[in-house]
Amino acid sequence: MQIFHSSWVTSMPSLTSSSLIVSDDFTQNNQSVTAQYAPHDGLVDAMFSAGLVSDVHIIPDGQIHRFKADGDKRPNAWYVSYGDGGAFGNWRTGLRETWFRGDLSDRRKRVIGKEIVIAQKAARKKLERKYQRARQIAVRRWNAASLATKHPYLDAKGVRSHGLRLEDANLLAPVCHDRRIWSLQIITADGEKRFLSGGRISGGYFSIGTPSERIWITEGYATAATVYEVTGEATLCAFNAGNLVKVARYIRDQFKIQKIYIAADNDEAGIRAALDAMQKHALEGATWPDIEKADWNDYCAVHGPERARAALTAIKASS
Repeated sequence: MQIFHSSWVTSMPSLTSSSLIVSDDFTQNNQSVTAQYAPHDGLVDAMFSAGLVSDVHIIPDGQIHRFKADGDKRPNAWYVSYGDGGAFGNWRTGLRETWFRGDLSDRRKRVIGKEIVIAQKAARKKLERKYQRARQIAVRRWNAASLATKHPYLDAKGVRSHGLRLEDANLLAPVCHDRRIWSLQIITADGEKRFLSGGRISGGYFSIGTPSERIWITEGYATAATVYEVTGEATLCAFNAGNLVKVARYIRDQFKIQKIYIAADNDEAGIRAALDAMQKHALEGATWPDIEKADWNDYCAVHGPERARAALTAIKASS
């Protein structure tokens, strides 16, 4: 495995203290209950200890609640609380942990454990229904859009449209998985990016080119277009750093004999995700430009396509 430009520092989020709650009314097993202890603090402290930092207010109602953790752009984090026990995690990172109050009996722990499983199944069904509704909207909008040939965003990035579509003044990029469109990324003329509300992003990608000997995975569309244009090799846009690992897993499962590389952004999130994806899914390598806070589109704009091609192909020549 080849790794270039791998000098970087991991920093952990700072921990903050939770506010104390001495009494709280909530519903549990269809009965009104008043907690005379602090039901939230242990769960919140456990979340902080696991690096899941947020100012979310815990509601001990036995339901899955989504929230946005510090550092996340979307509400990828979740918790379920029963006052004296619960669970939490982050769908983006794969974090999942269970917490119980220290003096809880084994019998009560087993009861809560079963309730957590039931709550998670119900939440997954609800999420799938939401994804299916968003998918229908995404397909309808995609089919109604026209093929994009020119756009201010493409001009600014110096790349071409490789199958993007145009809806009014905005570019549309489909978020695909298993050859189906699940959501859309909308790109405005000034480069603002947003996703279709409620759509599935996790594991989704947009592909450029036909897979042959090598496949590249990048974060954003402009980077994917740049890598494809300078190498001529199939490239997938994973849309963000947090999605690199999931896309890498899917592509590794689909393409066993191809060499798969991550063309990462040179920032902490990009490098961390690239190394994680490479190590977990036996990818052939990861590389990032030697310009801090830059992606390969930035590198190409500074040094030109020939030098960008040389920098990218260097990792292949060493494999």
